[in-house]
Amino acid sequence: MILEVYLFFLVLTIGLFITSFFTHQILLWVLSIVASGVMIVQSYSIEYYVYQYNASIYLYSPVAVQLSYPYLSMFCIGLLGLGLVLLFYDIFNPSGIVHDNKNEN
Repeated sequence: MILEVYLFFLVLTIGLFITSFFTHQILLWVLSIVASGVMIVQSYSIEYYVYQYNASIYLYSPVAVQLSYPYLSMFCIGLLGLGLVLLFYDIFNPSGIVHDNKNEN
């Protein structure tokens, strides 16, 4: 994946996470978890292009440089884990109100 596209999707994933945190919608949590899972896999093959002069055709031609960023995958693993915890919290407590088992008669 190209570096600029990766950064765009990373910002989109963080935006989904923040939006789902404040809206408590389960579909947004699922989208955030899937996006962070994809970003984990994609962070091991990020590429960008540099232009190198080709003397045979007298032009500059693009050459792909591939890099691996394991710290970005650790960040996305953290988003995935936190997203799973908060997803299950919103599933089992959708109103956000903690109830005790006392009778209120």
